[in-house]
Amino acid sequence: IDDLQNIREFKFFEQDLSDFEGVKALFEREKFDAVVHFAASIEVFESMQNPLKYYMNNTINTTNLIQTCIQTGVGKFIFSSTAATYGEPTTPVVSENSPLAPI
Repeated sequence: IDDLQNIREFKFFEQDLSDFEGVKALFEREKFDAVVHFAASIEVFESMQNPLKYYMNNTINTTNLIQTCIQTGVGKFIFSSTAATYGEPTTPVVSENSPLAPI
């Protein structure tokens, strides 16, 4: 696993991922090497109240982003998953080795 310590420069772009053509145009213009995807919705309680919003953002929009990466030749994709998989934290740091206790 690459810990990304060698990356010294990066660009941040804010883009509506539901705008597939806009996302594709951005990728074609910028010629990205990698994508770090932090645009998923993560509030568990809100997701229970508005599941369609979460489905659209976390499933459809992420799929659009992955599809654009494939179409434009981006070979590196980092997705930030939810820590809700590990339940209510009992320590300041939650690692992949923490016990699973989905909320």
